Amino acid sequence: AGVVTFKDTFSCPGFYIVEDRRIRCHKVSGHGSETFLQGIQNSCNPVFIQVGLRLGAERFYSYFEQFELLEKTGIDLPGEANSIFLAENKAGPVELATISFGQRFEITPIQLVTAVSAIANGGESVKPRLVKQIIDSQTKEVKDIPVQKEERVISKETSETMKMLLESVVSEGSGHNAYLEGSVVSEGTRKKC
Repeated sequence: AGVVTFKDTFSCPGFYIVEDRRIRCHKVSGHGSETFLQGIQNSCNPVFIQVGLRLGAERFYSYFEQFELLEKTGIDLPGEANSIFLAENKAGPVELATISFGQRFEITPIQLVTAVSAIANGGESVKPRLVKQIIDSQTKEVKDIPVQKEERVISKETSETMKMLLESVVSEGSGHNAYLEGSVVSEGTRKKC
């Protein structure tokens, strides 16, 4: 959306004030001055809050819609639950601030996997499925269940940028416990901004 660049710097004293609320960062002493990339690597609430406020509720909710987080995935499993979101018209600055770092809404694990998969798939969304194929035990006839591509939710370029950012969280940031020696999370995306 063009509201932030890798050159943007932020200040994290351990909190960010929105209206009359003091919203804390997980690092109570703060991260100090940091770039956007460092803010992502540090999982810094004040950085996410400022970016969320720059985006605004309307655009933020359009991304939820784009990633199909406001509806069920349609997975081939009965009883799928749906996400729970605050209505967009109720998302004032304080609510938007907390939404921006992952609070005030609930999504299902399959919705999360589907959204992350769209990033990993070059920006294309794929309808999730549990069954790859059905084999008749008597006739041995095989019926493949095709992959259903949905829509492009982000550009290929944005996908590559997001993969690089997410990989850096594991290789250099707060997700270091997920790092596996000798493994690269996303081949070809390991580069510095």
